[in-house]
Amino acid sequence: MASQTSHSTGRRRLARASLAIVTSSALLLSACGFGGGGEDDAADGGLQPGDYTVASAEGVTDSVVVTGKIEPVRQINITSAVQSEVKNVAVKAGDRVKAEQFLVAMDTEQLERQLEVQQKQQANAQADAQAQAEQAQAQLDALRASINNGTHPGIRAAQAQVDQAQAAYNAVAGGAGPRLVNRGLAAAEQVAGKLSSHGNATAKPGAPKPQTPAPIPAPAPGAPAPGSQEAAVEQLLGGGGGGASAASKEEAYAALQNAQAELEAARAQAAQERDQLQAQAEAAWRQAETAQLGDGDGTLEYQVQEGTVYSPIAGLITDVAVHEGDIPQGKLLTVADDSRLVIRAEVRESDVPNISAGDRVEFTSTATGKKKFNGRVSRIAPAADSVSGGNQNPAIEMGGQAAKSSEVTFPVEIEITGDKEGLLLGGSARAEIITAEAKDALNVPLDAVYGEDKDQKVLVLATEDDDATTGTVEEREALSEVQTPDDAAPAPENENNVLVPAFAPWAPGTKIQTTDHRPAPGEHFTAQSCTAAFSFTGKDGRAYAVTAGHCGREGDLVWPTNASTAFDYASEVGHFIFSGLYSQHTPETEGADVGIIEITDPDRFMDVVGAPIPTGIGEGLGPVDRLCKTGATTGYTCGTFEATERVQIVNLDPGVEDETFGDIAAVCAASGDSGGPVFADVHGRATIIGVVSGTEAGRAGEECYEGMEDPHLMSYSNVKQVMAVIRHAVPDAEFIPRRW
Repeated sequence: MASQTSHSTGRRRLARASLAIVTSSALLLSACGFGGGGEDDAADGGLQPGDYTVASAEGVTDSVVVTGKIEPVRQINITSAVQSEVKNVAVKAGDRVKAEQFLVAMDTEQLERQLEVQQKQQANAQADAQAQAEQAQAQLDALRASINNGTHPGIRAAQAQVDQAQAAYNAVAGGAGPRLVNRGLAAAEQVAGKLSSHGNATAKPGAPKPQTPAPIPAPAPGAPAPGSQEAAVEQLLGGGGGGASAASKEEAYAALQNAQAELEAARAQAAQERDQLQAQAEAAWRQAETAQLGDGDGTLEYQVQEGTVYSPIAGLITDVAVHEGDIPQGKLLTVADDSRLVIRAEVRESDVPNISAGDRVEFTSTATGKKKFNGRVSRIAPAADSVSGGNQNPAIEMGGQAAKSSEVTFPVEIEITGDKEGLLLGGSARAEIITAEAKDALNVPLDAVYGEDKDQKVLVLATEDDDATTGTVEEREALSEVQTPDDAAPAPENENNVLVPAFAPWAPGTKIQTTDHRPAPGEHFTAQSCTAAFSFTGKDGRAYAVTAGHCGREGDLVWPTNASTAFDYASEVGHFIFSGLYSQHTPETEGADVGIIEITDPDRFMDVVGAPIPTGIGEGLGPVDRLCKTGATTGYTCGTFEATERVQIVNLDPGVEDETFGDIAAVCAASGDSGGPVFADVHGRATIIGVVSGTEAGRAGEECYEGMEDPHLMSYSNVKQVMAVIRHAVPDAEFIPRRW
């Protein structure tokens, strides 16, 4: 049975188990106790200091060492569009400020006067437009009322003519005697004369009788119909008709018909006048609305507002470029968000394949001496800093001169985690990127091992207990107890095969926004929030990111989540090139809620959910019992695997549903988490096995947390679907096979 899910458009870390890897200068020995002999041993010719090494359990690592500078994750140079004198500077370099705190004021007195004049002119224009609209509406209302109640001059005059003609005809046809007949004839002639003055032809005696419209029946030629008014008149006048009586009736009838036609023409004319006035009134109201909305081009308002500068973020003022009385020509000051710090360094090309986003880092800084700090690799640039020799690395200085190197290097960014006390912005850092590590291993010198190949041995002081200070020196096989990186036992086939991107510009869990167009300044628009699962590059160096297919259509633009106004949307960081829901599919990608973004600005700062996990895709992994996800809204959450390849209902557009399929897990997710990485533990490393798709229908708005009695169900596109979409959209994607 298909389960209905609603797509989410919005911490829990997996423990990293140790790896049995050592450096070239160390060996790993399995658990053995070591102790030193006392003075009696020395006197008896036993081991002397220097004849032995006390090995202690400690961590052994493989690492890559880099040097770099400590910088804020985000640093903003504040400028002003106002070309006027600086009136007040409220801060100095080194000051700590809050968001929206006042910084600088410009002299905007002249601009304010210009704006006041503009606003008065605009107000007058609005008042005039409103008055014209109201006047047009009043004329329209008056005309409508006159038409409805019969007071319209044209209609009233025509109606009076109809009434006179009707009275004349009634008098002629009513048989009230010769005197009344003569009066009726006179009235008919009078009406006929009035109608003639309006251009209507009146029937003459002996002329052909006009056609008679309903409802008044036309008298037929010859004898009148029995029982008609004409017959009654003829009887009263002596019968037989003819003569003056017959002529009077025809004249009266023709006059009545013409009067009625004139009435219809008057009504049509009035309706035409009404339509014209209605069109004029509508145009006047539109003009009034335009005048109300029109505030000029907004330049003066913008300049007046920009004349008072507030801090866009909380942070540290690192530079003040203006003083009171200056007319700025560019930057006013710089504010740095030092709540998050990074080390920006360069990595040799040969070391890049050994580094992954999420790798642990230990570093020291010159300003803090030997104190150690921690961090994680957050980004590895997809392109070299220089592709030719002679690039200059400002992080390495020799005798006051920057050292030049012909080796190609790649920028790497390390986010500082934990304690930051004592670190200085712009300070130097020596960082050790831990590429592999083993905890609680015994680290001994290589010269403690003797023998060749499989016959390697080591001398161990065997004691009866941990507190013993004496024991027996024993020769032990070292083969099973010693490993070097190249000697590490291979993992079973298809057990932990992992694909690592050659380069990963965005860390897993990068927060994104999408729009279907580039917003204009001042425009109100909607941006959809999602999360990126991971990133990679093609052979041509172009960078890509993976997210949910429903997060965008082909051509939709991608923005960082720290963009908050239309002015921040001048340049996108990427755009969608494929969606498994909206694009043309292959059988392998049909119904896969997976989207591909081409990253066009990999150097732009992007927010990441917590500490990023490594970028490794577990394509060859088997089923898992427990998994986790990272999302922009709910962060790290974990739960149990429920089912695979379940058909789900997808709400693509309002009122439009389609089917997709994916796996199901009891994991908390909400709006904004879509596209985030779903991962499992593989030998101590978080390994990506899918992309967040949706949440259980009807529960998207409920609070969710790990361990709840009735956990939410989360749908996700599994790694098979994800890789099928990648191979379809980016056939030359570069991944390095590894085993974790």
